[in-house]
Amino acid sequence: MRGIILAQLLALAGSEKSQYEPFFSESKPYVYNYEGIILNGIPENGLARSGIKLNCKAEISGYAQRSYMLK
Repeated sequence: MRGIILAQLLALAGSEKSQYEPFFSESKPYVYNYEGIILNGIPENGLARSGIKLNCKAEISGYAQRSYMLK
């Protein structure tokens, strides 16, 4: 009996659908600020490291049905 209940719970959890495709309105632009750091080198004491810091603004707007424009 426990096996049947466990099998039903696993089947129920596996049948749940998730929407992975994003939805953006065609009439509204979405603006995101992004900041990142890229480091190069060996992470040990006394060794040289270098890097660059990135800042950008990304704007996503709907172009057509299921098509988007990234600026």
